[in-house]
Amino acid sequence: MSLLDELKRNANNALSKQPPQEGDRAQKLQASHAALHRALQYWLEFFKALNVLKPVVARNYYLEGSTQLKNLIQCDYNVNSRRITVEHRDYLDSLELRFRCASDENIVIEKDSPVLVSRLQEHLWQHGLRFDLREVRREGRFLERGIFTILGEVTVRFVIAADPDREKITVTVRNLERLGEYTYVYGVDELDLALFEEMGKAMLSQPNKLRRTGRFQAAAALPRKEPLRRSADKDEPHS
Repeated sequence: MSLLDELKRNANNALSKQPPQEGDRAQKLQASHAALHRALQYWLEFFKALNVLKPVVARNYYLEGSTQLKNLIQCDYNVNSRRITVEHRDYLDSLELRFRCASDENIVIEKDSPVLVSRLQEHLWQHGLRFDLREVRREGRFLERGIFTILGEVTVRFVIAADPDREKITVTVRNLERLGEYTYVYGVDELDLALFEEMGKAMLSQPNKLRRTGRFQAAAALPRKEPLRRSADKDEPHS
């Protein structure tokens, strides 16, 4: 018997002797770790190829009204991982897939009241956009207007994380097709090649089924049944 086989056998024996609750937790940790490890290996290879090939993927982002950051080109694909330690063992807890969409063109927006200046600031901070703000103050004291120079750069993130009970995986997507974020939910067993392919197509702005992939998304997309309406009570004859 090899050293690895002996270690694996001893580890399995140790797990079997644990109290049921602890053994169940260890199995969930191991299952989510294995799923995230599959994802990590896939995206390291996927992003390595994209950084070599540099495909031209252009995106536009609405800031407000018809004002857009236009023709931002994707670049600088990167993967980061986060681990946790439970009872002296390391487990993958989450992955962050990140890339930039960038252009040399900046946008200038002017706001003519403190309220509008503050509102645009919050909007830009919320979505992680970089900007410079020149404040114009009346008599050097009161804010009269603000002139924003917004850099032509948007960071896109996919955060793949095990939820606290380790029975589901969440994928939170930020600033992909528009500014903002939305979250998908998957079973640990669904973190597979089919899902990665749909995510990759979405990243490359190709037709994809990401919004409908996975049993939780499929269930949410089902039409809701209208509740049965009670028929009107019939008039009863009076004696």
